[in-house]
Amino acid sequence: MAATTFDSIGLVGYAVGTLRLDGAQIRWAPRNAEDSAPRDVDLDQVLRVTWSPVGRRCHVKLFLKEAAPLRFEGFRKADIESIKSFLTAQGIAMDQEEVETGGGNYGALNFDDAGVLNFTKEGKQMFEINLSNVSQCVTPGNKQDELEVQFIDADSSTKDDQLLYSMRLWIPGQQASEYQSSVLQKTNISSHTGDVLIEFDRDQATFVAPKNRYNIELYDSFLRMHGNMYDYKIRYSDISRFYMLQKPTSSGPVEIYSFVICLDKPIRQGQQKYPYLVWQTNNEEEEITINLSEEAIEERFPGSGLAPSMTGPLHRLIGKIFKSFTRKTVFAGSRRFR
Repeated sequence: MAATTFDSIGLVGYAVGTLRLDGAQIRWAPRNAEDSAPRDVDLDQVLRVTWSPVGRRCHVKLFLKEAAPLRFEGFRKADIESIKSFLTAQGIAMDQEEVETGGGNYGALNFDDAGVLNFTKEGKQMFEINLSNVSQCVTPGNKQDELEVQFIDADSSTKDDQLLYSMRLWIPGQQASEYQSSVLQKTNISSHTGDVLIEFDRDQATFVAPKNRYNIELYDSFLRMHGNMYDYKIRYSDISRFYMLQKPTSSGPVEIYSFVICLDKPIRQGQQKYPYLVWQTNNEEEEITINLSEEAIEERFPGSGLAPSMTGPLHRLIGKIFKSFTRKTVFAGSRRFR
């Protein structure tokens, strides 16, 4: 069977490109290689396919065995029969998905096995949220009947693009926390791989920006900030540099310092972005434990001066640890500078 090509087909959430039905594969490639990686889907990985009319064009959605669904947009209605014939010949069913077009702002929430949160009304699809695109899920303030979902910023977006950054859902019966737990379990917001190497408790990690107390956990390749409402997972590769700045008004034996973490990808709380995290610390003596043996420390951080147990001024320990873990520079003031 000759390959069939469809132009100007968008892979929802990524870019516009060309889709090709070729033998035992569905292949999509972006117009510009910088916009997205190409996608090749083997037909033996496809569970089923649905399509739905959206205005003058149609969407086609692939449900996969071991990955999140892929949705393609931009097909003409005449293209659907061609796609359906191709899939039928491969033993794959293609059904029309009913879409709710009557309006309304209420419906039912349900999760599917592919990591998608569906919003339906009387069994018809209103919209869906791919949970892999979720960066935060919180219950704002003390409101147990509201759920705020925030989304990952698209690296390829321009100033003219219109992007959905967040939405709030009202869930009756104070069930918002249950849905929040389900979202967090199905995303990687709170998940982690590997062992905690170093931990700073909330008494040691008071942040001025964003203002809160956090538990800080350091892993091999990322750190995790756990607060009362927000959790953040920050890769060391997304950190550009650090500053350790003494507060000018410090007096007495306890000196106050601001440890500034500069991010290439800002974190967000609601509408506010934070490209700089400001951790308020001091020079009081503290003991920090690294959950590694001396041999493991020397192997991972050669010449760093780290040890399984370290005692010293807290601000110096923080600077030394973060410099060693991230291999990024910590800029600090000097007593010789006036």
